[in-house]
Amino acid sequence: MTGTAVAVRRVLVAAVAVALLAVGAAACEPTAASTPGSSSPEAAHVLALVNSYRAAHGLGPLAEAGDAASKAQQQADAMAGATSIWHSDLASGIQPGWSALGENVGVGSSPDGVESAFEGSSPHRANLLSTSFDQVGVGVAWGPDGRAYVAEEFVGR
Repeated sequence: MTGTAVAVRRVLVAAVAVALLAVGAAACEPTAASTPGSSSPEAAHVLALVNSYRAAHGLGPLAEAGDAASKAQQQADAMAGATSIWHSDLASGIQPGWSALGENVGVGSSPDGVESAFEGSSPHRANLLSTSFDQVGVGVAWGPDGRAYVAEEFVGR
C-alpha cells in the first residue's frame, strides 16, 4: 500500500469507530418518555401550552410533579389503548400531602387541538386557571385510531 492509501484507510477506520461509539452511546441513553418523572416532548409541549394559558390570565406557572406526570401518562396510555376517555380515581398514584386534585382528559386530532378544547370548556378551563393547583402532570398517547389522548393531573400542595 502507498502512504496515501494507508492514510485514507486510517481516516476511514477512525470515522467508522467514532460512528459506532456515537450509536452505542445513544442506545444507552434513556428516552424522555421512559425516564421516571420526565415527560415526552409532546407532554412537555402541552405543559408549555398550559403555563402559557395561565400566564395570559395573570397566573403563575404550574410545576411538573413526577407523581402526577407518571399518573397522567398511564391514564393517557390506557385511554389510547381503549380508544375511549374516562376520568381516573383522582388520588390514585398521587403522593400524600396534597390539598387539591383535578383532572382534564380529552381526545382529538392533535395535542394542541385537545388543549384548545380544554381552554374552551368551562370545567376544563376552571382546572387550568385554578389557584388551588401549583403542580401538574401531563400525559399524551396516540391511539390506534390515530387520535391524541391527553391527560392532565392537577395537584395542589
